Amino acid sequence: MTRPLTLLIKETLELPKVKQFLNSKARNSEATKKGYSIALAHFQTFLSSSEYNVETVLNALVEKKIDVYELLEQFIEHLKIRQDEYMNNTKLSNRTILFYITGLKSYLEYYDIEFSAKKLKSKVTMPKVLRRMKKSLNAEDIRNILLACNNVRLKLFILVLASSGLRSIEALSLRNCDIDFSQSPTTVHIMAENTKTKQERESYISDEASTELKQNLNQNIKMIIISNILLILYLLNGKLTRQTHIIFMAYYIIFLLHYFKELIWISEKTVKAYKEEKYRFISLDPL
Repeated sequence: MTRPLTLLIKETLELPKVKQFLNSKARNSEATKKGYSIALAHFQTFLSSSEYNVETVLNALVEKKIDVYELLEQFIEHLKIRQDEYMNNTKLSNRTILFYITGLKSYLEYYDIEFSAKKLKSKVTMPKVLRRMKKSLNAEDIRNILLACNNVRLKLFILVLASSGLRSIEALSLRNCDIDFSQSPTTVHIMAENTKTKQERESYISDEASTELKQNLNQNIKMIIISNILLILYLLNGKLTRQTHIIFMAYYIIFLLHYFKELIWISEKTVKAYKEEKYRFISLDPL
């Protein structure tokens, strides 16, 4: 009976050499680490019919007891008949198999198993992957998206993405202090921890995006002022009605988020959710 892949991954991750290798990959990308851990779990399954596991096979390869190219070829054949437990038990796609082979090669190279590019090409039949040219959005496409969007902040987010070239996670992580409106065009600073390469960089946004962004920040400032006024009223009166209490808590929590995190993208849905009492941790009884 085939053992669940999740169990194999867990067992494989406990092996010291595997753990060391994956930790080195996690410095760049958690997604890569996860993908490579699945690849090595499949490799562990492949080796289960032999006397080796993913660690002991390294010495056998170094001592030339096993031919590395033959091993890769056999592993590819093994993957072709495997089913993807994460995709409704369908067969692994060629793209996925190629990724797993890349992961295994990276693991072997990490432990000084050398490959010859020429021999790899002649001795190992890599799965073919269709490579289609990606078509980027043109100005008309972006314009149509903006016209179809009825959410102000989403429109602004799209404008920032379109004009700066930022990844979505980079744009979502922007703080007030990362935007320099004194420069022309407006400069955007992306912190190292939010980039894929883990290196700081700068980008620029269009005048249109800059104007919209200023208006959004001004609106956030108004929300902070309102929250402070409500706080003063609360401290002076010591008692609020049920409805005012909920509104006060909504704006004040947003104020705290804005103050401590300096977040730009304060969602209107957040305000609405608090007003509609969707977050039940707020006391509904008058103080």
